[in-house]
Amino acid sequence: MRRHTRPVFGLLVGVVLAISGCGPKPVTLPVEQQILPLPKQAVYYENLIPLTSKNSSRPAYAIELYPDPKRAALVAAAKDLHQWIAELAATQEVDSTPVVRIRLFSLPEGEARSAFVKKHGLKESVAWVHPEGYSLRFHKKKGVWLVDVVGADDHGTYYGSESLGQLLVKTPEGLALRRAKVDDWPTYSLRAFKSQAFEGSMWAMKD
Repeated sequence: MRRHTRPVFGLLVGVVLAISGCGPKPVTLPVEQQILPLPKQAVYYENLIPLTSKNSSRPAYAIELYPDPKRAALVAAAKDLHQWIAELAATQEVDSTPVVRIRLFSLPEGEARSAFVKKHGLKESVAWVHPEGYSLRFHKKKGVWLVDVVGADDHGTYYGSESLGQLLVKTPEGLALRRAKVDDWPTYSLRAFKSQAFEGSMWAMKD
């Protein structure tokens, strides 16, 4: 009986937050503002997460790579994100004190996965059972936003970072990220994705 206590409690808390208006408020976005191609599961929220500190025009973020910061796919994903942010912010400079930490995870296989997920406090996702699947989650810890892109493998992490790049938004105050909850995996081995690194949109195909 006790093993059901936490899930039920969590569900009740979610219902209370939704009713009270304390939780994030979902919003329906025009298709052109959503992640494309459309993910299998995606919820977008009203609030935007600022990428700049107060009284500064420079982006204030850090990108962390797990489990190996030298792994090629993770390095490529981080490089793309840096480029997109720099293009939209019109500066290569980054504030030394991050207000957002973007964490890119490539899950290990087998029994090591469970311990890895627990160690980093990651939220389980149905996408992780699919090759090249990924999840995208936002949560705040000690005043800093954590954005977790978790791939079932290296390819999943890379595609998740591409989707995160599409959530970058220009505002009068500076650059921001649209908060979202995403779980996605490919139906086919060939993927298309939209890049917002520049003023227009670019479509590309990845095998």
